[in-house]
Amino acid sequence: MVASPAYLAASEDRLPPGQSLGVRSEYLRLADLLHRDTPRWTKKILPVVLPGRLIEEIPLVFLPGTADHYVIDDFTPEGAASLLQVILRGHANV
Repeated sequence: MVASPAYLAASEDRLPPGQSLGVRSEYLRLADLLHRDTPRWTKKILPVVLPGRLIEEIPLVFLPGTADHYVIDDFTPEGAASLLQVILRGHANV
């Protein structure tokens, strides 16, 4: 899940009707999975904050203050090191 103003707006039901339908659909599906089995899906849903974005753009349902999130400093392996470590060790497939 990539933090963005549109993703946050989807989580707060503030998207204009008919716009960003993919974002809205993805958010609803992930939120539903998270509510059904929080321990499992907290490990699988990896909130990512890209350069120029804010942690505050992670919807509250994804627990930005208590669950892991990954701040990408720049679009290089070094800038994405924390996220790449999780993906490469298979943590996201638990």
